[in-house]
Amino acid sequence: MNKPIPIHYFSEIPNNEEGAEFFRLARKFLNRKRYKIRKLGRGTRKVNGQKKSYCYSSSLPHPFSERFSLYIDEKLILPK
Repeated sequence: MNKPIPIHYFSEIPNNEEGAEFFRLARKFLNRKRYKIRKLGRGTRKVNGQKKSYCYSSSLPHPFSERFSLYIDEKLILPK
């Protein structure tokens, strides 16, 4: 069976109060029985976290992120 491909639904979500409110509402209304949300940090690695930039291959730590991307993954539902 192939692994499901994560879907990158939202990008360029700012790291501020408006972005935090967006994530709060997305989590509130998400069907958690079937889906899960991943929040990945984005931004320039030269400016943010430059001492250990080699450690951040796919996502920056949230305090160093300029913006975020939101991924919605479908959970594996096993038949009973």
